[in-house]
Amino acid sequence: MSRSVFNRSRRGIVSIEFGLIGAAFFLLLFACIDVGRYVASRTALRAAVSEAVRGVMTDPSLAVGDAAKNYALARTAILNGAYLTLTASRVEPTASTAGSVTVNASYVFTFVVPGFPREPMTLNANVTSPI
Repeated sequence: MSRSVFNRSRRGIVSIEFGLIGAAFFLLLFACIDVGRYVASRTALRAAVSEAVRGVMTDPSLAVGDAAKNYALARTAILNGAYLTLTASRVEPTASTAGSVTVNASYVFTFVVPGFPREPMTLNANVTSPI
């Protein structure tokens, strides 16, 4: 029985194939995780703004300083407070105008996987609600 040149030895071919395909597979896996982190951060930012609006509507003292930010962070666990900027303002109703609560927030998000945007992205959320 003779062996051809291409059928001599197959030892080690699996490790070469894994090296070629495995790297791409793990990059794709981590990219999916990174996109999930992005979506979760965006959703948590919107939830934080909603919580801040609700808090400022019920307690006017939360519109001063970082009180609204701390209130929102206590109710949304995924956001890092160091990267969150949240400002709240409250306009009291008068006889001729309705009052309102406005909350503006921004969150700095950075992707980890190579190939995604390397500079940080800023996510923004704004809500104005009548009192």
